[in-house]
Amino acid sequence: MNQRLQQAGAPMSVSAMQNAFRLARAESGIHPQATVHTLRHCHATHLLKEGVSLRLISQYLGHQSLDVTVIYTHLTATNEGQARAALERLLA
Repeated sequence: MNQRLQQAGAPMSVSAMQNAFRLARAESGIHPQATVHTLRHCHATHLLKEGVSLRLISQYLGHQSLDVTVIYTHLTATNEGQARAALERLLA
């Protein structure tokens, strides 16, 4: 598979990606309503959870505006706790 990726001359088309995901989804048994967009959203959320800056996530996703990136990310309880702890340290 790695060799095939190295030989690729262009990115996968949207329809090819959606078809590959549909087949993988059927084999894996994950939620039948999951989409490629769901993966993109989850990826952004996990990056945020791991402390990657929103600006960098925005660049990874190819967004022109941080406002769009915020839509893709969900603040988790972990992120909220980290933010509170950081504020407490700054205000102490």
